[in-house]
Amino acid sequence: MKKYIKNTNLPKSLWRFWSKYLFAKKGWLAGFFGALVFARLVQYSLYPIFSKYIIDWIGNPPVENLLGYAMPLLVGFAAVMAAVHVAWFLRYFFERKIEEYARMHISEDLQTYVNSQSISFYSKTEPGKIARNMDYINEGFYACMPEGWVSFSVSFGVVILSTILLIQASPLLAAMFFGFNLIGVIWTIYSMPVLAKWSDKWADLHSDISGALNDSLSNFITVKLFAGARREREILRPARERLRRIGIKHELADCYFWIPSSYILDFAVIACMGVCIWLAMRGHMTAGDAVFCIMTYKTVTDMVFEMLLKVPAMVKGYSSAKSAYRELVRPVTICDAPGAPELNVARGEIVVRNLSFRFPDAKEYVLQNLNLKIAPGEKIGIVGLSGNGKTTLARLIMRFYDPTRGEILIDGQNIRDVTQDSLRRNIAFVPQDETMFNRTLRENIGYGREDAGFGEIQDAARRSNSFDFIMKTVRGFKTVVGTRGIKLSGGQRQRVSIARAFLKDAPILVLDEATSALDSQSEAVVQESIEHLTRNRTCLIIAHRLSTLKHVDRIIVLENGRVAESGRHADLIRRRGGIYARLWRMQSCGFIGE
Repeated sequence: MKKYIKNTNLPKSLWRFWSKYLFAKKGWLAGFFGALVFARLVQYSLYPIFSKYIIDWIGNPPVENLLGYAMPLLVGFAAVMAAVHVAWFLRYFFERKIEEYARMHISEDLQTYVNSQSISFYSKTEPGKIARNMDYINEGFYACMPEGWVSFSVSFGVVILSTILLIQASPLLAAMFFGFNLIGVIWTIYSMPVLAKWSDKWADLHSDISGALNDSLSNFITVKLFAGARREREILRPARERLRRIGIKHELADCYFWIPSSYILDFAVIACMGVCIWLAMRGHMTAGDAVFCIMTYKTVTDMVFEMLLKVPAMVKGYSSAKSAYRELVRPVTICDAPGAPELNVARGEIVVRNLSFRFPDAKEYVLQNLNLKIAPGEKIGIVGLSGNGKTTLARLIMRFYDPTRGEILIDGQNIRDVTQDSLRRNIAFVPQDETMFNRTLRENIGYGREDAGFGEIQDAARRSNSFDFIMKTVRGFKTVVGTRGIKLSGGQRQRVSIARAFLKDAPILVLDEATSALDSQSEAVVQESIEHLTRNRTCLIIAHRLSTLKHVDRIIVLENGRVAESGRHADLIRRRGGIYARLWRMQSCGFIGE
């Protein structure tokens, strides 16, 4: 029975994961295997056999009709070799089909798996390292399957067949042939752990360096602002030096692996020549038999050595892929219940009941026994000092985390009992620092709804006050915004984010510090867009800038993970000794002093 990683369709074993794609197209695999078997068995057996008959006939030619003997042999040999060339073509053709199919589906399946993971997964691993691990797993398939696994099995068959053919010429040479190849295989098995050891170390360290390098590159603005190029280089220098030393030891392990194998197989050919001379001198072998034996030794041992030379690359590819698979594939902590229905939102009521939450690695609770009811269409403001659970509450409602205790209901449906996709389709989220895909403005806004037409995207841009600045760009909606939207200002990114929310047209809206990082002019434009966006929706608005909450229906003040105060702005600022009133007085230009 196959064992799978918890809450995934990915097996625990990397080999089982790869086998899924190797055997997915059994017709292609059969074509590859059949063509390879025919090409190798015929090619490595036909040349020696043909040479044997030619030499024997040359040494003792028939008196009559020499052409009648030779011509059929030559024509037959040419026909078989033509078939061999066709077989090699089919072998490469089917191998390429298998590999390209596997590359596409491995990439797709790993991407689907990664996208199903929770936020905590991404908080523990750099995105660049995740992408690199996916590449390692894909590249490892190319290195190990099918060229490696299938070809080695066929090569073993060639050795067995050649041994059987050699028995007819000389049982001694057949035994020697099988013995030398067996010694080569035994040495391979013996030395492979040494090679695997340094391959594992190289793969682990290279993955760490790739992750650190991607982290540095993704923060290139910070590096430039603090003139940190030299510092970044120095941070990675010790790891790069360790990788250099491990790389040298890895190359030495390669030599430790293949040099003895080379000597063994070369000595096998020399020994074959010596035995053939001895047998011929005693009259036990013809010249044709000697040529057949020597050619069989030479061609097959060359094939075996060629296969053995691929072992280091296979071990390295497998080690890298195994390390990547072990690091990448972890249990999915947030998953849909079996047979979960879709969320049906008719009113948009949110009920938070006896909710407590703490992060897995934390000792203290962020939220404790929280109870909150948001009526359909009600606009709720959430305030409090940093660390009191405002953003955590929003993420729990969107089920980025599951509560430690308690439950969240939307229109009476527990969000843990419905599909995550349907839950998030019904919630529009505008974060404080919206990042963009490195795609066009049309694609970034259109991400709000997959089936939206261009007219709807333009309408969403107008309603979010982003249409005018978009049309002032050189390419309008075809403008590419750069990595994480670097070509746009903060206010422009926020308006694009709001345009997405307009396009999504979800019944529930969550705004997380949507204007706190903007200047006053940008805030005024964005705030106007937000006022349009919040109409006729159930809204949860998280804010440090309290001036943005004057007109909400109710303000919830969180302190130590609990509801400390609740009421309208005008009522809360008049409450003596109240937390909200104190926060209001602490503001400077609308910001809470933290």
